[in-house]
Amino acid sequence: MLDSLVRVSRRAADNHYAIILAEARTSPQPRCITRGYNTPPRGSYIPRVLSSGPRR
Repeated sequence: MLDSLVRVSRRAADNHYAIILAEARTSPQPRCITRGYNTPPRGSYIPRVLSSGPRR
């Protein structure tokens, strides 16, 4: 526990938290999600066990 307290105090002394906040504010715009991201390509092989749906 003492190690973690020393690390936190060093980060605060180096203004580490302010640097992280500044990077978060200047990050690029959010990216859009491409359609079909989880869809397998045509002609790909999917075992029947995975594609049959829930078991009864």
